[in-house]
Amino acid sequence: GPSARIFLLSKIFIEQKLLALGYDYFYGGIVSKRSIYDPYAKMLGEHFKDIFIDFKYRDTDYILAPEYTLRVYEYLSRNTFPANYKKVFYSQEMARNESSTDVKDGKTFSFWQIGYEIFGNDDSALSVESITTLWECLHSFPLDGLRLRISDKRILQALCEEYSISDMELHRVPSLLESCNEDGNTFYNLYVQGGGSREFAGILAHLLCLADKNMFTPTVIQDMLKHDLALEAARNLDAICSELRKLCRNSDIVLVPTMPKTWNAYTTVVYDARVNNYDRAVAGGGNLFVDKTNPDLVHSGAGIGVTRIAEYLLATGKDVDASMRLE
Repeated sequence: GPSARIFLLSKIFIEQKLLALGYDYFYGGIVSKRSIYDPYAKMLGEHFKDIFIDFKYRDTDYILAPEYTLRVYEYLSRNTFPANYKKVFYSQEMARNESSTDVKDGKTFSFWQIGYEIFGNDDSALSVESITTLWECLHSFPLDGLRLRISDKRILQALCEEYSISDMELHRVPSLLESCNEDGNTFYNLYVQGGGSREFAGILAHLLCLADKNMFTPTVIQDMLKHDLALEAARNLDAICSELRKLCRNSDIVLVPTMPKTWNAYTTVVYDARVNNYDRAVAGGGNLFVDKTNPDLVHSGAGIGVTRIAEYLLATGKDVDASMRLE
């Protein structure tokens, strides 16, 4: 019916766009060996394994694929990174054992995601290419208020070091930010009520309020945060945004001080795609260093929620034109 048509056209358009941008296609199926993920447990986050749907077959542990970045990386690593595999994308149904609370909040047991991975040795250049790819995949859709939010994890790391915030205390920050929808004043009240540092909460709340007014810039970072990590982040974001504004609509690029939901694996730049009247990101990604034996190898990529895009289009009564242009 109409719902399936919108889903299918959305999926096909993004796939064709990535092929047109020179990405190779990777297919691996919905079943993964659990051994692919076990070595990366700490990097993925302490609760990542909670979403595994696992089973055993002929004495081998398997899971239904919860994501595909590591599937792609494991294949390329096993094949010593073929020279022609610098830009790869996948299009696959995923399955996750989400908690009942998360399901009530809108998450689904299964969903379709299209993701892409880029490999190279220049963190900033890969960021520009990866974020531009995301914009190319999304800007032709009738998505009201499309904006790509960009941050650098070193901003929050610098704040935590400057105000002596422990790793345990740092774990509270993303969950509080998510619960208050990244509202600076609400975050401040919740964090301080929980016994957190007023100084730390105050500066982060101020940065969040600036971002809400689209006034958070690399200059703000340089003026307010003197930590070396923050200054590195400011220089990086300034260079990235300068390039992005030549390639994308200026109004579609927004800087934020931090993002509440990112993989532990992300190291520098993180980003997502948001639209008006929809409280979840329709895409998200970032940069990773995943090969300890090759520290110069940088990996950037994003996952695009085809299911979420279709859900948004159906909820807002928008259609997808079968003739959407790929240029």
